[in-house]
Amino acid sequence: MLEVKNIRKSFASSEVQVLKDISFTIETGEFVCLLGKSGCGKSTLLDLLAGYTKPDGGELILDGKKIKGPGIDRGLVFQEHALYPWYTVYQNICFGPKIQKKKNYIELADEYLEMIGMKKYKNYYPDSLSGGMKQRVGIARALAAEPDVLLMDEPFSALDPSTRVKLRDDLIEIWKKTNKTIIFVTHSVPEAVYLADRVIAMKDGTIQFNEKIDIERKRDMNDPKFIEYVNKIESFISNKKGKKEKLVVTND
Repeated sequence: MLEVKNIRKSFASSEVQVLKDISFTIETGEFVCLLGKSGCGKSTLLDLLAGYTKPDGGELILDGKKIKGPGIDRGLVFQEHALYPWYTVYQNICFGPKIQKKKNYIELADEYLEMIGMKKYKNYYPDSLSGGMKQRVGIARALAAEPDVLLMDEPFSALDPSTRVKLRDDLIEIWKKTNKTIIFVTHSVPEAVYLADRVIAMKDGTIQFNEKIDIERKRDMNDPKFIEYVNKIESFISNKKGKKEKLVVTND
């Protein structure tokens, strides 16, 4: 279980409070999307969860232990794949568990290569892969280190629409197989509703919406219930609570 308790954060370079007394809990194995427009505080919160920065107040607790810095219990996937260009796909995936001196690092690499469907590309270098393939390798590399929580910072936003659609479905299948806790940051409301067990929407450093998505998988973006959730979340983010708006959902 991940507990976020009364988290506050400001930056010394400005007087703006980025996070204002944020609190919520994420259950083990839950897929949660942190949603909001640029500047809402979602990426700052992810940095805090990763341990890259420290809060000005409050506590972050993972499985009963305070988060005080980066740790192997949290894996990260970034918007940019951040693969080592001098390593092959296989070597990139092996890197984490090998550094951790896990004796089964070869088996782990093979397992996640198979899971992401890139076994035949194991000896390729990153510069010979497409953007979507690089992100698959980034996900496998993070998972091979066997973290308890996978933190994902808008990992599909730089990809073309068709690749994003495919990777969303791939990620859901990986999540089902691994039962990892996933915290996925996005600015796309449809993407959040499509992926998440629960959506936490932020605006101006506060939580505006925190609800489970009660739609069976695989989800259809043209389903009236799906569009109802999207409209509802959009209204909270824009502070137009209760106002119904006509929305055409796309695969962005």
